Amino acid sequence: VTFGTAGGGARLAYLITDRNTIYNNLIAIQDCNFTSNKCMDGAGVSFSSTREINNYKATNKMNFKRCKWEGNNGLFGSGVNLHLWQESDIGVLPVVEFENAFFNSNNINISGTYPSQQGIAALYVDHIPVIFSGNVAFQLNKQT
Repeated sequence: VTFGTAGGGARLAYLITDRNTIYNNLIAIQDCNFTSNKCMDGAGVSFSSTREINNYKATNKMNFKRCKWEGNNGLFGSGVNLHLWQESDIGVLPVVEFENAFFNSNNINISGTYPSQQGIAALYVDHIPVIFSGNVAFQLNKQT
């Protein structure tokens, strides 16, 4: 099985050079199924972001509403991978909300390439603030 690098189903980002120029944005994904994708980072969805500076509260947001992640195979976040793009302590990160989300039968692909970081979850989060609302369920995810 050949795996892509990131975002088998979708690859999303707030990536900016001048972090002052992007604010008040919303990525809204509703009623989507991310099914049977294969990828190393975020087989269903991969999301990267830099920080907003000169703000004390996040103005960039992402919302998944009534979405399902089923049967995805990956190494870091078989369903979803949320991570900081550049290491920095200055500024705030966008908030990602999962509302009425379902993670089912996602599988971590065990690989000898990254032996120290195998099996990192159906939902992998690095720095990005996450809110769960409504009914969010994780079931039958394997090796996570």
